[in-house]
Amino acid sequence: MSGSKVAAFRRVLTGVIVASVLGGCSETPARDMPEPAIPQVVPVVEMKTLTLPLDRYAPDTAQYSLVEHARVVLIIECLRGFGIDHEIPPPSPPGPSGKYAERYGIADAAQARTHGYHPAPQDTEAAGQAGDFSLKPEARAIATGQVATAAGRKVPAGGCTGEADRKLLEGVKYDLPELFYEKLFSEAFDRARNDSRVRSAYAVWSACMTKSGFKYPDPWAANNDPRWLESEVASKDEIATATADVTCKQESNLVNIFAAVERAYHEQVIERNPAPFAKLEARLQAQVRNAQAVTAA
Repeated sequence: MSGSKVAAFRRVLTGVIVASVLGGCSETPARDMPEPAIPQVVPVVEMKTLTLPLDRYAPDTAQYSLVEHARVVLIIECLRGFGIDHEIPPPSPPGPSGKYAERYGIADAAQARTHGYHPAPQDTEAAGQAGDFSLKPEARAIATGQVATAAGRKVPAGGCTGEADRKLLEGVKYDLPELFYEKLFSEAFDRARNDSRVRSAYAVWSACMTKSGFKYPDPWAANNDPRWLESEVASKDEIATATADVTCKQESNLVNIFAAVERAYHEQVIERNPAPFAKLEARLQAQVRNAQAVTAA
């Protein structure tokens, strides 16, 4: 994917935080719940430091790296039972902090002035280096459960990956539906972006942009302007738009309002039905505990 397409793709999906370590979840919250109250709008000093209430049920970067490495170790051990040897790769270092750096669109003035809506070069380099663990077709078929038998043996349900995931969950009962956590996170973001207080901030932002010579109804329209996909590097128009975008976010207090509203939706869904979150917490603890045992062996 080209740099410009990466930029647009990354920010379009910014509201969906996929914690693959956690996997699943339950019923999504009812959409007819009232807009939650906001105690106060706390300034976000830097987007890279932003945290959200649902984060406590997901792995941090170090935990994610640990569990993913343990999963790879278990998959390779399983494959060896089918006569396939694969060197265990070294664990990936924890990813950089700041997963929410552009959750509400571009917010860094220096980034806007230099790259517009394109990702910084180091972002694309890091993306290209991620996920280096790869398997040959035969091994991949066993790892993913695409075959029922191999080397005269029955392949575990879900392949070696399914077996690895089950081992990482040993000691905990987890019965929430598939992608429960991800759905909650995604829905909270969608509700926040359509909240009346965020829409009001959009209107102030849009008026500010119009004064600067750019007509967009909200930051997403500016972010996803198809013109930015036409070049591998940011054009003058793109940089000017992105720079005005950041300035207008500051003048409208959009980022702080959006963050406060989204936090409120997170707290609302947790308070409404706390039982599933105890299961999510137990799941994470089990995965980390089992991963530590696997990697220490």
